[in-house]
This record gives sequence, structure tokens and C-alpha cells, in this order.
Amino acid sequence: PNDSDKWADETAAMIERIAEQALGGTLVLCTSFSNAEKLAERLESELGKRLITQTASMNASACASLYRTLYKAGKKPVWIGLGSAWTGINLSDDESEPEQDRMLTDLVVTRLPMGVNRTIMSERRIRSVGFSVVIQEASWILRQGMGRLVRREGVAAKNLWVLDNRIDSPANWAVRLRKMLTDRYGEMQRNDN
Repeated sequence: PNDSDKWADETAAMIERIAEQALGGTLVLCTSFSNAEKLAERLESELGKRLITQTASMNASACASLYRTLYKAGKKPVWIGLGSAWTGINLSDDESEPEQDRMLTDLVVTRLPMGVNRTIMSERRIRSVGFSVVIQEASWILRQGMGRLVRREGVAAKNLWVLDNRIDSPANWAVRLRKMLTDRYGEMQRNDN
């Protein structure tokens, strides 16, 4: 269930395995500060100083700066981010050749960004247009998030991990997001571990 300790335990264990196997840095995208905090608590002891957690007092820009510093120091940073970490951060190593760029090799989507826009304006659009607005926004945010992996041509060794099992739901919104993923990146590989 959402925000349960079991969810946080299982998700943190998966992130830990992903980060250990990653060839470079890992960006973990969350949809709330609460989830980011729960994951950070569980990952702190294993990942140590290479773990960066975005908080209300440490914004995405500060996290991105620390991430780049850790990468340049030869570490494989792991950033638990949200908000503009989904949409506005470039984590490319423009100083190296594309095939050597390992600044961000693994992108983890902990939850699909369904209903993350809870502004009055968004609620008004939902009332007038319907749930399709939520699906469109989630699709846009997910595309933006995936864009963190593909910021330049020729970069290899990239992995997208979608940990939200709702992606397999028969619901119309999940089918649309799954289609967007497969149309853009081919068939999804499943890993039930």
C-alpha cells in the first residue's frame, strides 16, 4: 500500500541493488517528500556519503550540484529527487565523449506521477475535462523524467526502472502509460525480484 513501511522497505531494497549494479550514477524519482524521506532513511547506512536526498531545505539545484561533484570525484552518486528533478535537470557529463558518459546510467521511477499536480487550477480542469487531464499530466511528467537519461546522442548503458506495479494494471490510464513506454523504448523487460 502507498506510504507503508513495507512499500518503503521493498523499494529501498530494490534501489540498493540497482545502485550497486549501476555503471554510473542513479537518479531515484519520487512523488512526495514523505516517500523520499522514508527511502533515504533505509538507504543511508548502505549508500553512505554517495546518497543525496532532496528535501524542503535542499532543493533540486543544490542536489544536482552535489551529484556532479560526487561523480567528478569518482563516486557513483544516488540522488533521491522529486519536483524539478523530474523535469529540469541535466545530468550529462559534457566533458567526456558520449560513450564514456556515466554521470547518469540508471533512472528509477518509484511511483508513476499520477495526480501529483494538486493545484486549484488542476482540480478545476479535472472537473471540467475529466480524468484524461490527469493521464496527460502523468504522461508528460514521465516523459520528462525519462528525458534525464537521454540528454545527448550516443550515450550508452542506460537503464530505466519503473518500480510501480500499477504499470501492469488493465486500467485505461496504465495502458496509455505502458504504450507510451513501449512505443518509445520497445518492449519492457520484467524483473519480478
